Amino acid sequence: MVSITKLAKSLGKSVRTIQHWVTSGVARPINLDTYRRDGGYTFSIEEAERLKKLFGGLGAKEAAGIVGITPQYLNELALSGDIPSELRKVGKRERRFYKKEDCLMLREQLQSDTNKKTTKFGTKLTPFANGLRLFDYIEHLGKRGLISNTKPLIITNEDGLSYKIACTGEMSPWPEKKYQVLKGFIDFRFPIPRAIVHPVYDLLRSLFDNLGTKNVQIFETRQGDYFVRCRSGALPFSEVIYELLRKNVVNGKIEKSRNSILLRPDVVLRYVTFSKMAFDIVKRKAEESNISFDEALNIIISSKDQ
Repeated sequence: MVSITKLAKSLGKSVRTIQHWVTSGVARPINLDTYRRDGGYTFSIEEAERLKKLFGGLGAKEAAGIVGITPQYLNELALSGDIPSELRKVGKRERRFYKKEDCLMLREQLQSDTNKKTTKFGTKLTPFANGLRLFDYIEHLGKRGLISNTKPLIITNEDGLSYKIACTGEMSPWPEKKYQVLKGFIDFRFPIPRAIVHPVYDLLRSLFDNLGTKNVQIFETRQGDYFVRCRSGALPFSEVIYELLRKNVVNGKIEKSRNSILLRPDVVLRYVTFSKMAFDIVKRKAEESNISFDEALNIIISSKDQ
């Protein structure tokens, strides 16, 4: 026989967790009727082994705590193969379990990537640093160059060659703009131009100039693209810029007005009142799939339309 204390220790769980399993019917002690008199639940060796197979490893919440990310993001990384995991059926639900050593390795990897400012989109570029603006032009050693990175400072010359230099400038920062609170993003993917004078760079400077650096993020990908994520806003109208945006948009909408190009996310923000039954359905879907409430709601609605 195995006491609840020993079982909890062998599984790396708390006694309270084991008690919850018992009350929910997942764990089956041999003294369900007499556990108070016996001083706690007791389990057969066979039941203890069954629970070890079922719950051996770390659940999403515990694993995410070790890695230092949310359970939702951990699930995304598991689905993309960045961390090994195992799906097991617990009651009527499927749950994902992880090994501690895999979580520690992922944590080291993410910390290393964070130090390099590398995300799932690529290496994030800093819009302004050391008195120099990203994608602006600079004279260096008598030649014109494009500031293709500010940290570290990298200049791309007219021949398309890039090199690091150590200097500071006296450029003004990009204009300060109010943070756009409207939910959702507009995403673009532009091939990095070979020429330093190119409409793509005109567009990127226009985004910083008109939307502000709080509402624009630019990443350099390993595939040789600029991944651009911005919040809703407007740019002065230009046919060249409009076509460039329209051809390279990944998520969101590009709309043309008389004097402006409007950038709009594919998100409509609206307050909705749910019945208790509808709320419980969406909540249960979110918990079962380890996703957010909004994501679960959109999945349910989309499935009804198909």
